[in-house]
Amino acid sequence: MFLHFCTNHLFFLIGPYYLMAHRNSALQKRTQNAAKQKAKENVQQKMIFLKEQLDLYKQKMLEFAQKNKKDILQRPDFRQTFQNLCKEVQIDPLLSSKGIWAELLGIGDFYYELSVQIVDVCISTRSQNGGLIEMREMKHRLEALRHNTQQISFEDITKAIEKLQILNSGYKMIKIGNQTLIQSIPNDLNPDQQLLMQLAQKKNGNFTLQDLNDEYRWNEERAKHTLDPLLKEGFVMIDTQDPRKVVVYWVVGLCSTT
Repeated sequence: MFLHFCTNHLFFLIGPYYLMAHRNSALQKRTQNAAKQKAKENVQQKMIFLKEQLDLYKQKMLEFAQKNKKDILQRPDFRQTFQNLCKEVQIDPLLSSKGIWAELLGIGDFYYELSVQIVDVCISTRSQNGGLIEMREMKHRLEALRHNTQQISFEDITKAIEKLQILNSGYKMIKIGNQTLIQSIPNDLNPDQQLLMQLAQKKNGNFTLQDLNDEYRWNEERAKHTLDPLLKEGFVMIDTQDPRKVVVYWVVGLCSTT
């Protein structure tokens, strides 16, 4: 009886505070839910606005492309600027030869044709350079092949090779010193072979075993172990007729520049 009285008396004392706390908690929860809903609506409105702006930008790009089609196709600098603008809004005018941009500009066809010509140059010169050709020579050969009907830039060649890389066909660009080379066979150069190429680049495309020893302190065994695969693939060729009466090794892709 006494316990029952105490319980009722205690509830009488703290009950109003409990009810008030409960109401405050419910109110706080409703306020939080309302704030979350408002934030969600704001995000949705911003997304709608951004999409509208992006669609407007794309439309302006389309109008720009229609107006400047000739310059885009014929001027490498103009073409590069246009591609950079496209990249800003995640448009790839090269994505498909059937896309609206390719249909409008013929850009897809331009890079498809350029990629085919790069493959043609690589195959026709592989017996001479082992599948390694310097970027400037590639550009020179492409311009001769195209009879200068459209100007091309190093950036155009780079873009076309990037498209070839998607096919996993072994085409890629490698940097040796201050020169960019196009490699057309699916073999990666190991660290020693890269050092060898760097030395050849410094010495106008050729070197001797003594040069390797002077530069890297390589003994003959290490030098020949590095050279053998490159000789086999045709990257490097041997000259035994040098006036210095020593065997000279030539990296053809580094000495056939124009």
